[in-house]
Amino acid sequence: MKIPPNTSEKNIKLFFKKIGLEKILNLSNDKKNLSVYPPNLKDLYFIYKFIILNKRLKILEFGTGFSSLILSLALKSNAKKYGNINFKEFGLINPFSHFIVDDQKKYINISKRRIEKFSSKEICKPIFKYSPCKLILFNNLFTNSYESLPNIVPDFIYLDGPDTNMINNSIGGINVSKKEIFPPLSIDILKIEYYLNPGTIIVVDGRYANSIFLKNNLQRNWIYKYNSKVDQHYFYLNEKNIGIKSQKLINFYNS
Repeated sequence: MKIPPNTSEKNIKLFFKKIGLEKILNLSNDKKNLSVYPPNLKDLYFIYKFIILNKRLKILEFGTGFSSLILSLALKSNAKKYGNINFKEFGLINPFSHFIVDDQKKYINISKRRIEKFSSKEICKPIFKYSPCKLILFNNLFTNSYESLPNIVPDFIYLDGPDTNMINNSIGGINVSKKEIFPPLSIDILKIEYYLNPGTIIVVDGRYANSIFLKNNLQRNWIYKYNSKVDQHYFYLNEKNIGIKSQKLINFYNS
């Protein structure tokens, strides 16, 4: 797993300006273009570079926002570089696909409009999935989970959703969307852990409690690192190959 080097805010703005995102990311701080959740440029820069440096091919994103456009742009860059490779020989179908699940239609529609403003030739157009999120019990612990997940085996997972304010059901007197502030505690990655291939990367944006929960409950051999510069948590599935095709995929990532 290659972690992008730290760089200055000035260089980050120049980078995004270069790839045509000056207006969308409001780099000039125009008050007319302020959004509900303004973009965190450093976070966006790091996840873009993560996709490029680690040659990611299939993305599963929990929660949508500016990150959805940035990840789609980075994936398209990889498609241009590696699109001539027959990834079926690596045991991977539908490369350069990007799936997003979110429990709020409002933000799905905002992300769709934002992406539509950008040239379709420059992105791998993501597939959005709306799914409610519920409070559930996992090993007698209160956690949250989407009711339905996209049908994908990703090699990159970006966890930045959901918020707890739309989780309305109660269990044992606990309701995480009312009166108290509960941190999100998503369990969805644990559900698909054993489907993931060696070399899979998870990036969690902030969400300290959720990151520690994953660290303590993931069952396979994951390397965990925390980047305090951008408040991101990284997980890398560090296992030996499970066959010839899997080894070819690992060799591709490492080449």
